Amino acid sequence: MIALKRPSSWVLTIGLAAFVCTTGALVWVSRPPRPNSHMATLDRARLLLTANDPRSAVQVLEALGPPGELKTDALLLLIQACYHEMGFRRVIALCDVMSSRPDANPEFHFWLGNARLGMWQASQAEAAFKECLRRDVHQEGATLQLAKLYATQARRQEVEPLILELYSRGKSPPPEKAASFDPGDRILEPNLLVQLLIIQYFGWEAAAMIDQLRLFHEADPDDFEAQVALALACIRTDNHIEAWDLLRDCTRRRPDHPRAAAALLECALAMNDLEACRQWLGTHPDDFTDDAQVWDLRGQILLSDAQHERAADCFRRAVEIDPYLSQAQYRLGRCLMAAGNRLEAADRIEIGRQLNLASAELLKTVSAMQSVQPTAPQCLQLARLCYRLGKRRIATEWLKLAKAFGSAAADVLQLQTEMTRNPSGPIVGATHE
Repeated sequence: MIALKRPSSWVLTIGLAAFVCTTGALVWVSRPPRPNSHMATLDRARLLLTANDPRSAVQVLEALGPPGELKTDALLLLIQACYHEMGFRRVIALCDVMSSRPDANPEFHFWLGNARLGMWQASQAEAAFKECLRRDVHQEGATLQLAKLYATQARRQEVEPLILELYSRGKSPPPEKAASFDPGDRILEPNLLVQLLIIQYFGWEAAAMIDQLRLFHEADPDDFEAQVALALACIRTDNHIEAWDLLRDCTRRRPDHPRAAAALLECALAMNDLEACRQWLGTHPDDFTDDAQVWDLRGQILLSDAQHERAADCFRRAVEIDPYLSQAQYRLGRCLMAAGNRLEAADRIEIGRQLNLASAELLKTVSAMQSVQPTAPQCLQLARLCYRLGKRRIATEWLKLAKAFGSAAADVLQLQTEMTRNPSGPIVGATHE
């Protein structure tokens, strides 16, 4: 019989180690892969933000490392969380970190703009939103925030093109539909259209805006647009002395700025300071600006001096620029009546009356729609009213909604035909959009 030798201890150790390694390898291979800890952390932070707990979201993201070492997606989410925690200064600091990265997400400009607004820095917020849109034209959040800022500062003429231009582009279509995609088919949301109408016709209430405008001016006394807007709010709230001082400073800084100069004239007229009005007319030639409101103000001054013929020329120029300026149409009618031109005077007064009726009806319809989904008849009615007021682009959007909500095809076609036949609106000779 052959005797078996007992293996030495080191052989047993090696064998045991090999067994453990082999078993461990098998277990490691068969075990499901561990989730991506980075993505899991971001998902957790997003859930906390959704649950309105930005502080915990910040803490979760900070555990990934200092801001300079965070991946771009994590840094953007941290910026968002800090904004919702009202940490505006930290948002600005984090955006500085983001801006130095070659792969920076342009959305950070949106959050930077919001943080600047939170600190009442209107001009810097405007610059941030514009930069966001320059990098991503489809950033609707930046468009809406910029539109709200313009509306707050009574810059109505800048609101409508901003919103409608975004929607006229449409969103980027899927690759398989790119060939047949027509941006004009996209329908503007009813709520956005309602807000646009409120901004255009009824949205700027000086008494409600003046406190916010004061904060803008106090935060940045060099913000020219904020100062002009505050002055306009002072005029509308009968605080004419403060408005005059603000506007005198504005016109010293930028004597050729049409909006500031027009506001100064409006303030002088509101104070019934005809001498200041005459001085304004003497220092601002007729070609200073071709703004319908300014021509209307010129006419009012001349009308106060009983210069009916010259006043009529100013009002006529105002309605040539904007035939849907109802008060200028009415005042032109008064001047023509005084000059004995009763036929045209009656026409102008009637146009002014019809425009005022359309505005009142528009306000009534819009007020009924602010908290409810619009009906097909309401959409069609708003399309008609907007067209009557010379807002063809907005009318077109309401007409699309009326069709989508089930308005009778014949009614839609009738208005569509009229808008095609008279694209500038129902007023004869109008060229205003």
